[in-house]
Amino acid sequence: MRRLSPILLAACLASPAMADPLRVLGTVGMVSDIARQVGGDCVTVDTLIAPGVDPHYFSARPADVRALEQADLIVYVDRALEERLADVLDRFADRRPVLGVVAATFDAADLLTDPEDPTIPDPHVWMDASLCARIATPLADTMGALRPDCAADMTARAAQLKTRLDALHDWTRATIAT
Repeated sequence: MRRLSPILLAACLASPAMADPLRVLGTVGMVSDIARQVGGDCVTVDTLIAPGVDPHYFSARPADVRALEQADLIVYVDRALEERLADVLDRFADRRPVLGVVAATFDAADLLTDPEDPTIPDPHVWMDASLCARIATPLADTMGALRPDCAADMTARAAQLKTRLDALHDWTRATIAT
């Protein structure tokens, strides 16, 4: 039987253990996907609202509240999108980090407005790749603050994602223009 050398054993015991992945719960797939791409191996990401369910009308059930309770970070788009979930998210913000990506990323002047109420910015930012790209930075900042050992990698992945989405935006504009 082989034994570990005392030096290797000491090195293994002295090295800090990798922190558990940050448990991120996104309300909708669009923010969950960006969190997953930015967070890499430092995060596990789940999505609260299933595909095909309208987030404007989604109401939390007991199982959803349990999922929110288990998250280290809750990420949502905007109160104008997850309207019926807003009060629940406010209550959780007293207990754990909750990030509204539209409020953390944009000024109202950056966004289209709701045609029915021009005082409400349109929260559907994933419909414009150049806007969607900007969400990556506050996600990297927030997740990086919660997992400092991963912050530099998250920042780099956010920059790479932004570059890819900006290129997609440019390609889309050029394609539509022809």
